[in-house]
Amino acid sequence: MNPWTNTDNLQNEVKVYYDLLTQHLSRYPNKYFVESGTYVGNGVHSAIKAGFTKCYSIEIQPHNFCISSQRFSKEIADGSVVLLHGNSENTLKLILNQLIQPATFWLDAHCSYIYGDKLAKNCPIIDEINMIATHPIKNHTVLIDDVNQFNSPLHDMIDINDVINQLRSINPGYQFRYLDSLIPNNILVAHP
Repeated sequence: MNPWTNTDNLQNEVKVYYDLLTQHLSRYPNKYFVESGTYVGNGVHSAIKAGFTKCYSIEIQPHNFCISSQRFSKEIADGSVVLLHGNSENTLKLILNQLIQPATFWLDAHCSYIYGDKLAKNCPIIDEINMIATHPIKNHTVLIDDVNQFNSPLHDMIDINDVINQLRSINPGYQFRYLDSLIPNNILVAHP
């Protein structure tokens, strides 16, 4: 069994990864948490533990969307979690229309070949950043996972420097830093 699909009792490297994510998210609090790439909902779980009061997450794979919808059925019913099924390039704008305060974005949407689907893009990061740039609030916090996959086919050969430049188009005053996940310096953070 793939340990990354576990939603009940996180163990070993999966637990270390999501414990680190919870710590990182706690350092960048906002009312809203917005995630692209729900997978099975462990990022949403980390955001709830970190204290976000409203969590939005987008998942393209129907199977993962169903798992997450069942997992957070109570939070969905009380309105603290909103899950959207679709691709982030089209769905993120629906979330942005709801945001009236700065949000913490966790951008982690990328192709997962275990489902056998070939998407138009392996990594929609540039589209996601461009969409965030259209929002009137310019002091969102943006965390981007899997820095090690930039400049590779996994992320459509997108250069991390292009990502940083796109983020600067949102807010030229952004501060940038790298945070550890299971891989050192594998999360990029842009924060006001």
